[in-house]
Amino acid sequence: MDSTQQPFDRFIPIKEVMHISSISQSQIYALIRLGKFPKPYNLSEKQSSRCSRWSFLEVHEWLAEKIAAQKAA
Repeated sequence: MDSTQQPFDRFIPIKEVMHISSISQSQIYALIRLGKFPKPYNLSEKQSSRCSRWSFLEVHEWLAEKIAAQKAA
């Protein structure tokens, strides 16, 4: 990959977030409330409908930070 090219990002659903992180849905939302996990983006036009997705890159950055912290300990 060219150094000027940005990595590709995409929106992912909660099931994929759970698969990537190996964390349950309830634990993900608990971490979000504590400010320790990336917040989802609301993609719906109406407030009444729910369409939340996470940034693939933000979830992977969170994982990379966790791995780096574990290695530094």
